[in-house]
Amino acid sequence: MDAKIISCYGRNFGSAYLKNEDLDQPFEQSKLQLAQLGAQNTEKWYKCEPDTWRKIESDAQRMINEKTKNFRTAAYLPSKYEVLKAFEDVLHATGIPLAHELWDLYCMQGDLVGAGRLNDIWPTYEFVTVEMVAALGDYIAGKAQISGNTAQNPFVVLEVGAGMGQLSYFVQKYLNDKYPGLVRVIPTDSGTILTDKHLAPGPFPVETKDYQEALSVHSPKMVICSWMPYGEDWTPYFRRNPNVQEYLLLGPADEWIEYSPEDQKQWEEAGRLVLSVCGKLETFGLGEDGPVAVPAYSQDGFDMRVLPQISRHQLNRMDFRVLNSDQARRSVTLSFTRR
Repeated sequence: MDAKIISCYGRNFGSAYLKNEDLDQPFEQSKLQLAQLGAQNTEKWYKCEPDTWRKIESDAQRMINEKTKNFRTAAYLPSKYEVLKAFEDVLHATGIPLAHELWDLYCMQGDLVGAGRLNDIWPTYEFVTVEMVAALGDYIAGKAQISGNTAQNPFVVLEVGAGMGQLSYFVQKYLNDKYPGLVRVIPTDSGTILTDKHLAPGPFPVETKDYQEALSVHSPKMVICSWMPYGEDWTPYFRRNPNVQEYLLLGPADEWIEYSPEDQKQWEEAGRLVLSVCGKLETFGLGEDGPVAVPAYSQDGFDMRVLPQISRHQLNRMDFRVLNSDQARRSVTLSFTRR
């Protein structure tokens, strides 16, 4: 790749993240430092040769894997700040000019199929963090309490397409600690990702069932799907199950969103966005020419809304590209609730 083209990707680092007032201060400071550092490194490596870039890239990937090795284990749950701090440390150590390039290296390395070996590093779609788990866990517990569920009759949440099961594992752990016995979270996955990407099984328990079988067997009250496969729409099956009262779709919004948790109108407008690279247009009530008069989910008796209390804590594989934008980020959680 041409070195000059590489460096051009990072020219707007200086304006990154300046409007994210909804996040905690340490996280804000870390992001601003990353933006400033990226600008400095971009200038430094503006004329670097491709071989030099590849060496920097290789060193950075090795270092970030070492610093984040606990992030994919059942023993440790990082905070958002810790995730950003790990990347900041590697940027300082290597001088890599592009923070989003390093982010991609980390998140997408599990997408690369290794020849003749199992890949023990899974791709990262959503970073599972302390803040996200707490927000999602509290939301689920609130719904369970409203439904009148108890430890003797737990509220059943089904995660479909759960991958290695990290999200369900930590949400269940959080719920067990704060709301003992109230909720049962069941992670399920068809297992095709293991063979498609030559992945080694992860450290978390996951039932090997596709979403249709899982829905039939468990009859949940709530379904969670993070990064539903692009071009597929599983949601009609969610709505068809009479026990399902709500389903949550997590992923990247199709456009950059400025998040202001106090401005509900802003969130309602964001709720009309689709999730990028997830599902189909009809999943979100859109047609080829824009919004349809009555979306399929509405015809089936469901209403859609954004959940800011969860979305503001998300961090996914597309968020770091915001360093080249004046906007905030792309993570979002959408709720579809039965009327």
